[in-house]
Amino acid sequence: MQILKIRQDKRRPKFAVVELDNNENYKVYKSVIKKYGLRKGDELNENKLNELLQWDEFYRAKDVALKYFSYRQRSEYEIQAKLTKSKFKPYIIKKVIDNLKSVGLINDLEFAECFAKNALNKRLISKNLMKKKLLEKGISKEIINNVLQKYFSNLDENAIVRKLAIKQLKKYQKLKPKSTDKEHFIRLAAFLTRRGFSWDVISRVCRGMLNINSVDEI
Repeated sequence: MQILKIRQDKRRPKFAVVELDNNENYKVYKSVIKKYGLRKGDELNENKLNELLQWDEFYRAKDVALKYFSYRQRSEYEIQAKLTKSKFKPYIIKKVIDNLKSVGLINDLEFAECFAKNALNKRLISKNLMKKKLLEKGISKEIINNVLQKYFSNLDENAIVRKLAIKQLKKYQKLKPKSTDKEHFIRLAAFLTRRGFSWDVISRVCRGMLNINSVDEI
């Protein structure tokens, strides 16, 4: 097969169209053209064409991954899931991930630390909920343990729960002024449980705030 013409794709600046003498046209990344130094008149056999198309798929997948990074930092699992959803082949996905790791764009430890710091800065969050969220991002248990030790070991969960409970109780009292302390306790307990705090801490703090001596009174 011989290349008859290489022309710029009018709609997509990153792409060029390679026209062959067998009436086949291929739209590929210009990076592929540059990588192989392709020119009009060059001969391509099937193996070379397949190699070019594999590199084109790599650049397409990498472009999808980089755009995904534009919103925020991503874990390896998130990138893999995104590329899998975009229907890229497994070996292409692995190649992209290895490439992004080599330049430091994928680093699960940095991601987990950044995720934890941002969560703590934005809102009060429990150690258990942070663990759950990091597991959902595909972070390894070893990294999670290191991050929790670094950012959560010195946090006073009693103080955090009390602060959250006071804020939430004010909302409940405003929305439902006729509710009893027991009813407020039930709502607060459900809210704080969803945040991942332990029942012992929730029960102790909320009973103290609402003057409930025992959960048996509820």
